[in-house]
Amino acid sequence: WADNDFINDFVLDSTHLGCSTIGIGLERHILFVACYRVDSGNSDDSISIEAMFNQINHVAMTKIQVEDLTERHVDEIISESLSLPHRLTKPLSSVVHTKTAGNPLFTKSFLDSMIDDGKIRYSVEEKRWTWDIVVIGDVSIGDDVAKLFVRKLQRLPSEVQEALKVLSCFGQAIPKYAILNQNTANGLDLAITYGLLENDDELYKFAHSTIETAAYGLIADTCKTQFHFELGCSMVNNPPTGEEGITSILNSFGIDQINRSRPLTVNDQGLCRKFAQLNLWSGRRSMDSAGFETALERFEHGLSFLNDDSYWETDYELMLNLTDSASLASYITTKSDALEH
Repeated sequence: WADNDFINDFVLDSTHLGCSTIGIGLERHILFVACYRVDSGNSDDSISIEAMFNQINHVAMTKIQVEDLTERHVDEIISESLSLPHRLTKPLSSVVHTKTAGNPLFTKSFLDSMIDDGKIRYSVEEKRWTWDIVVIGDVSIGDDVAKLFVRKLQRLPSEVQEALKVLSCFGQAIPKYAILNQNTANGLDLAITYGLLENDDELYKFAHSTIETAAYGLIADTCKTQFHFELGCSMVNNPPTGEEGITSILNSFGIDQINRSRPLTVNDQGLCRKFAQLNLWSGRRSMDSAGFETALERFEHGLSFLNDDSYWETDYELMLNLTDSASLASYITTKSDALEH
């Protein structure tokens, strides 16, 4: 996926491609395909993408909107799947479409759930699939159908559930080499066979953001901070040997997890110093790639681990570097509150 930094640095600033603008001489040679969900929760996605192409001269933009399933489409799916005529499936299709708003993933998951719960079942006596339309109509599901997916995930083997919890802490996807625990990797490989993850050679990636949300919901709210902390520690304490680049990435992933565990209190001064150093290192990497807001967050997290004035005496250079770096990042991002802090 592309964030704003990628759009600005790679697409709009094309000097690294040997020309001043993409629109001059390259419009016949480069095809950009941008895919985004208009209901992804980030209304700026479509604006950013359209603005990106509007700034490129001589390039035509074609928008193709993929609509949700209509009630007729849902009825065709149900009729064909259950081998029943439309006159029998239309009432069921109407209820399913109303509850899922025609979202293909939600529709499939809802029907699977109804079958698993026995609300849609095969009748040996009638020799066909049957259901109680009133019972199905009374089924309550959330607006984002997250509860539906949580229930589905809870039926999976514990190995798969635990692996999905780990993956959900990183967001939508993570490189496969970043999963150090073999049991977790095995669980994620199984999740691919269930259709919960995309079959990708390099990434473990959720097939849909709603599955990601549901997987994260498997972690009890009271356990989330500790879960992030232990996961982060496992990454920064056990890096693979011989791959400096991979080790750096793992440390970055790890410290982000530790930061997410705040306000969990860390009393060990050695760990506090280590986490502060990792935040300084990770923040500087973000600064180098123009990720100034991310850098500022990491510098501030680093200082939060050294919240005792005594560190100015024992770790003066580390405190100075974090403070100076945070000041620079806050100035660049015009966040004066952070600068005053």
